[in-house]
Amino acid sequence: MDCQTARQWIDLHPSTSRDWECAEGVAVRDHVAGCELCRHASEDIHEFDGRVKSLLHDVEIPEGLKDRILAQVQRANPRIQPRETAPRKWVLRLVGLGLSMLLAVGGWYWATRASAMTIARLGDSAASMLLASKSAPMAFDGSFTPQISDARWQRVAAPQPVGWDLDGRPGHDVAAFRVNVTSLRFRGWLVVIPISRISDAPSHFDPVRLSYARSAVWADQSFVYLCVAEQGSIEALIDQWGGGAV
Repeated sequence: MDCQTARQWIDLHPSTSRDWECAEGVAVRDHVAGCELCRHASEDIHEFDGRVKSLLHDVEIPEGLKDRILAQVQRANPRIQPRETAPRKWVLRLVGLGLSMLLAVGGWYWATRASAMTIARLGDSAASMLLASKSAPMAFDGSFTPQISDARWQRVAAPQPVGWDLDGRPGHDVAAFRVNVTSLRFRGWLVVIPISRISDAPSHFDPVRLSYARSAVWADQSFVYLCVAEQGSIEALIDQWGGGAV
């Protein structure tokens, strides 16, 4: 069981689903128990699911709604009296109202829930926005709090990030800090994104070069980091990082 498969399963199956009892569900549960990064991602997803579920349970029927519905029924058809048959009418209407609210909340859920993406897509987006684009990205809008946990990166990163959108929903999905390492003549960007947004988040805590780009990727408990080289060698940066010289 790999991280990408486990997180896709978690995202598609609520924690109360009986699907967790099948062989694949058990394998995902075992993987999460031994993988700290997937465990944090699972907790974030289940916390979000719990908030949506509480919204459905906390909806209260307005006082006097039954009487108003019965009055509307009688105005539409005066022959209907609020006797034995009337409760069935208003119960059905309440059920319809409940289904409408469920559809509304469900639409809000799918419209606002951030979708996961791959590291490859993140890398392509970073190269397009930071290296190929003629116009500079906008200042980061603060849609999340990007934190650089390693003090070495804090020393070489600019204090104010830029940001951009990836999925069409309101708010920036990515924050990127300008990076300069003068001893290596290295210039580039440090891209930060919440780990729950990456479906194939790495399990290593030190930079590892990506084979298909001049970049390196790693993660901590909260974020995935992607360093994109604009000038200088990403390999030299990784070598000095391993030696603690950055």
